[in-house]
Amino acid sequence: MADEQKTTTPDRTTYTSLNLGRESVDRHPSQQPETLYSSPAQRAALLRTCGGAAILLGIVISLVASAAMVATAPPPVGTVRFGLPQPQAKRSVAGRLRQRLVVDVGTDNFGVVARRYGATAPAPTLLVEPGDTLTVDLQNKLGPEAPGDALMTGLHRPNTTSLHVHGWHVSPREDDVFTLIAPGSSKKYVYHLPQTHPAGTFWYHAHGHGSSSLQAGWMAGALIVHDKDHRRLPPDVVLLMTQVRAGVLILLRRLSCAVETHTNTLRAVTSGRAVDAAPVRRPRALDAPSTPSPLPPRDERKNTQVNLVAGKARNYAWASYASGSKLPVVRGKEVSAGSTDGMALALANKLKAPLNASFFAVNGLRIPTLRPPAKAWVRFRLIQAGTNDVLALHLQDEHACETFVVARDGYTLQDPRGDQLTRESPLVLAPGSRADVYVRCSRKTSLKSAFSDELKAYLGSGSDVYSGSIIKIRPTASQVVTKDTDDVSGEDPRFPSTPDIPSLLAATPDRRATLEMVQRGSIVKDGNGYTDYALDVVQGDGSVKVGDVVEWTIVNMHKGAPGEVVPQDTTHPFHLHTNHFQVVATSHGDGVDYSVGDWRDTITLPTPGNVTIRFRASDFDGPSLAHCHIFSHADLGMLHAFSIQPAA
Repeated sequence: MADEQKTTTPDRTTYTSLNLGRESVDRHPSQQPETLYSSPAQRAALLRTCGGAAILLGIVISLVASAAMVATAPPPVGTVRFGLPQPQAKRSVAGRLRQRLVVDVGTDNFGVVARRYGATAPAPTLLVEPGDTLTVDLQNKLGPEAPGDALMTGLHRPNTTSLHVHGWHVSPREDDVFTLIAPGSSKKYVYHLPQTHPAGTFWYHAHGHGSSSLQAGWMAGALIVHDKDHRRLPPDVVLLMTQVRAGVLILLRRLSCAVETHTNTLRAVTSGRAVDAAPVRRPRALDAPSTPSPLPPRDERKNTQVNLVAGKARNYAWASYASGSKLPVVRGKEVSAGSTDGMALALANKLKAPLNASFFAVNGLRIPTLRPPAKAWVRFRLIQAGTNDVLALHLQDEHACETFVVARDGYTLQDPRGDQLTRESPLVLAPGSRADVYVRCSRKTSLKSAFSDELKAYLGSGSDVYSGSIIKIRPTASQVVTKDTDDVSGEDPRFPSTPDIPSLLAATPDRRATLEMVQRGSIVKDGNGYTDYALDVVQGDGSVKVGDVVEWTIVNMHKGAPGEVVPQDTTHPFHLHTNHFQVVATSHGDGVDYSVGDWRDTITLPTPGNVTIRFRASDFDGPSLAHCHIFSHADLGMLHAFSIQPAA
């Protein structure tokens, strides 16, 4: 208990312009264990200290040693809602809620030792009302980091963190993602929710620049803002969807200690020889009709690290290249490629999955079953907490359920939409975005995601869109509703109140700017090529003042050599902190992810193409941020830091 009372000072990092230049950095020594650890306690301790080469193999052993944990066993949660375990819920009392979040390591529901908030994954759901005060005491119990001089635009400081309340309209001085919480430090966040804040579905997650792509997986939880009369609405269920990768590729996806901060270039080493990363086939969904992939021939296997660098975790490998980071490796004479690959294959067999597979967990479960009351309205609060793939959700049996999309990104739609959740018109959820959907089912079906040809015309054929099942829906004839609500099975659903937000479609902007979300070609460093990402203000006035109506045109493009523009085939989810924005124009794809006039905080971009948004910088001044919500891209520099200045 003594360590809980220890008062420490977070590492304050000052960001300047796009490059987010660091003024001062605290470094911590790193332990370098040289033996493999097989017990859960030793593996957790090893991960906390961010040790060296033994980490990769220790975690692979962890995957298999934990395989006895059946993948469908429920994680520690609060209540069970319509057959689906819900994250533990904490509700404000007399206008106040205080929550302690401890950043530590633990074993998730799939046997993987990973970073998370405390003992549960997902983290607790926090329930508040407009006008409430939320206090979060964040304590970082992760171990010290390796010294190094990594660039700001790349993976670095994997055990350093911060916190973001995604979608909340609060002061950016309270939603402070720029103060980094070093290992052993703590910080108290106090958020004052305005009385006028819309009710809706939001979420919180780790947001330390340089480590967000390596932490955000399980370090996330739902934020629900209830209005005063929420009891009249249909009962709700939280579905927090997190992307998980099985087999050897899960290591870089989820365990940031596998990437240390050094000046050396990230390389895989086999028999003492450096091997550069190379692409491999895209992982298949866990429920795809297939059998586990056979091991490649022994002479092609080499070291497991080659698979780690070369596979679906390529975003993290690219980020490490650009940051100058080095992946710890173990030479072939010390590690049997057959044994390490064999352990990964054993895990894949346990999950009935291909070796290089990915899936979306819902509240920590793979393809769980939801049992809502038959022919009764239920509100799905869908939170896309993945860090890479876009979801395009549809019902397998489109006639099994009636649906209304009633809110996006926490803001209630003026007109609920009943034409989505079909394969031809899916519900598109970029990483970070949310949707509230009223669902009334009469027979069984499943919620799935698929990348259709129509969607490729909007998102681009190179975008990562998940294909596979998300959740099974099995309506039940009898159901006891345990929520404090009056509306369960009414013929006509009662919709949430629409926020009173003046439209900006006809407004005259005070500031205009063009921003490019650029994926550039290869940059040569140390004889290697790195992918370069940026979010640049290329035209107009990038400054913002309180009260301004700001218009940004965001261009999604890909540049090759200097002066050469390469056709872009990959979308980039755009997210704005502090203020929601209104979509006022788009080059194409109106109605796919959003429609002109919608209020959002996270959207996909047409590929290639552009979208024009407007927002009013209301109420708050201070440092804010816009970035790609594929966190590996943001860590690499696809973000725009700006300051909202006080009104004149």
